[in-house]
Amino acid sequence: MLARLLTAMLSTTAARSAAPRAAAPKDEARVTTAHSFTGRMCAASRDDESRRADGLFVDPMARGLAGAEGHAAPMGAWILVPRTRHGDDFLVEHYRRGCRQARCVAREPVFPTPARQWTA
Repeated sequence: MLARLLTAMLSTTAARSAAPRAAAPKDEARVTTAHSFTGRMCAASRDDESRRADGLFVDPMARGLAGAEGHAAPMGAWILVPRTRHGDDFLVEHYRRGCRQARCVAREPVFPTPARQWTA
């Protein structure tokens, strides 16, 4: 899976297209949580950057993941684009060195919330 993703990122010219965005299907499911909506907004920004002639990266799956909702309100590209490029470069460099596994480590929230209480 990682190899396929990195291969897609490395082939930047294949995904660049001047074709207009496909219209969202009428039966496209709407997201139901803020997290899902944020994911669609990020995907829309990745799609916008992928379509630029001077784009810093290409994400061939971004258009489909964004959907109509994401394209209606893309995430702020001013932070997303350079952060994505940095992360992509990091992954590609380490993949070329032989790394075949990546782990994303998230931190616990600082304060407990009603939905997630601290456990001893």
